[in-house]
Amino acid sequence: MTLHLHVVAELASTLDPLSALLAAPGGDVLAPEVVVVPNQGVRVWLAEQLARRLGTSGPGRHDGITTNVRFLYIGGLASRALGGRIEDDPWSVERLTITLLDLIAADPGDIPKVRLTDGVLSAARGIADLFDHYHLRRAGMIRLWAQGEPVLTPVAGSQHPAPLPAHHQWQYELWHRVRARLDLPSPPERVAVTLEALRNGSDSSDLPPRVMLVGMSALSPFHLDIVTALATTRDVHVWLLHPSPGLRDRVEAQLAAIPRG
Repeated sequence: MTLHLHVVAELASTLDPLSALLAAPGGDVLAPEVVVVPNQGVRVWLAEQLARRLGTSGPGRHDGITTNVRFLYIGGLASRALGGRIEDDPWSVERLTITLLDLIAADPGDIPKVRLTDGVLSAARGIADLFDHYHLRRAGMIRLWAQGEPVLTPVAGSQHPAPLPAHHQWQYELWHRVRARLDLPSPPERVAVTLEALRNGSDSSDLPPRVMLVGMSALSPFHLDIVTALATTRDVHVWLLHPSPGLRDRVEAQLAAIPRG
């Protein structure tokens, strides 16, 4: 299986190759294809455009339909790769916000008052977004937090992470309160085992033999690890969107160094 990476200047450039893939069954003809999109706008547009190319009654006819395609967001793909659904994951932003609401309302602790200025709900949502950002982009730091080490992500060139500054200590303490309340490892803690399962084909996800990602402008390290692991046992097609020719050249050079299964 292989990771197929492409950098395109505009979203419309993905339509012909994506349509060609979807027109040729990749496995079980009854199993839905998985297409990962960045947002609802792209999802609606892509479904409409694909319907003009798939299942039409003849050339130039726009009477087709987009069917048996499951559109996911990147968070949904990650959750399924981890063996569940994003709406069932207590660490998803929405459910994490509710947990934080309960914890903050019961005991604000050392949370800076500026965080509570606009109300507990606003503070809880902001902190949930912050923790989610850490899970995606500072997974190594979170794994150290889980081991009881209040540190920052190691600086480039440094062998050891820096101690967490005192004015950020509340984040570490609150994250641990959340971890204890949920009694479930966070995504960065679970991902190492999951990646190995994805690589050897023993994962419990319901993902099909091929997966397509369309219109992403970037992938976090967390998501990139999942995508490359999926590509060891599946065909994964990724179309990254970068309008700038100079930026596309840089991205293509970086992509060339990524293992492709």
